[in-house]
Amino acid sequence: KEYQFTDDEKLSENDTAWKIPNKLNNMLTYSMLNCTELCLGNTLSIPKYLASDGVGNGAIGTLVAYQRSFIANFQLQNFLHSLGYQSVRGASYNICPSTPFGTLAGIGEHARMATVIV
Repeated sequence: KEYQFTDDEKLSENDTAWKIPNKLNNMLTYSMLNCTELCLGNTLSIPKYLASDGVGNGAIGTLVAYQRSFIANFQLQNFLHSLGYQSVRGASYNICPSTPFGTLAGIGEHARMATVIV
């Protein structure tokens, strides 16, 4: 979808574009750190097939981080809405490529997953 900045009061979307009000000029970005011990898999007594996907990427650590990311995203958006702010509902990747945006914001080094809320 393309980004369209409009003079509308409310954020909206259709099949082809995100319609972002010009007055919305802030973006929150955060990262969800993967658990190093679970990703390495060699410091815990867990089965090797759960600890690694065979390439050295920790399956459990990644799965836990993704689950925490969705929960944090939901909680943060609800908090923002309770304060009267607008945000795009849904998963963080609905509106942008989250990892590049996180890297550009300076937090991309913290974790593989950098999440953006507009």
